Amino acid sequence: MFTRIAGKLTNAYKNRLCGIALVLLGTSCDTTTNFSIDEKTTHSSTPTMQLPFRTGPISYLALGDSYTIGQGVDLAQSYPHQLAEKLNKRDIEIDQPVIIAVTGWTTQDLLQGIKRAELNGRTFDLVTLLIGVNNQYRCLPQSEYEKDFELLLAESVTLTGGEKDRIVVLSIPDWGVTPYAEQLARDKATIAEEIDRFNAINKKLSETHGIRYLEITEEYRSLGHMERYLAVDGLHPSANVYDRWAELLTEIIVNEKNIR
Repeated sequence: MFTRIAGKLTNAYKNRLCGIALVLLGTSCDTTTNFSIDEKTTHSSTPTMQLPFRTGPISYLALGDSYTIGQGVDLAQSYPHQLAEKLNKRDIEIDQPVIIAVTGWTTQDLLQGIKRAELNGRTFDLVTLLIGVNNQYRCLPQSEYEKDFELLLAESVTLTGGEKDRIVVLSIPDWGVTPYAEQLARDKATIAEEIDRFNAINKKLSETHGIRYLEITEEYRSLGHMERYLAVDGLHPSANVYDRWAELLTEIIVNEKNIR
């Protein structure tokens, strides 16, 4: 297996993390620092209707933040691109993903990003949505997140042509387990509690609207501090984690004929 990151970080590693912080965007509610997280198991699903098979490749739209673009790894190692690769290997034809996501985005940023993308009525066979870590990091109100997330679900339904069964929401990973959080001296228990509250909101709204929900947070908490599962920035997941998320999504799509 792989070496757990334990004890204090080395000076060199601390210096590297500090250097990384210079490229991170956003603001923190912690008045003692100007650093920010920039965006970066089992699954539960709701009953689905059996919709017709597609006659051509699946079209796929991935919505989110740094976790969606694969901050810290090559774009090809992001979970949307690894998902497309896995499905093609299983003879489920899928186009290269269209990604609307930027490091540091909150729910408001994503809503504006979708508008700026000018999709002009284009629809997709599959939409994934993972957003909210920057809302938590910046201490934005949970009531605002709830309102925005419901709007994003509505946008996602529109982007699938009204077929909500082709949407998968992913829970927000807990960045508090990473060395970066340790470097900032942020309280990990507080981060975990806040992440849980944001995830309670996105899960409840997903279930209320009959949209699939993929829980990835608990598993990530058990490995997100390990070197193998970290990108070089000490904050975002490595390609191994994105591979795991892609595999979980692959299982959903392979088992749910309505998506493919």
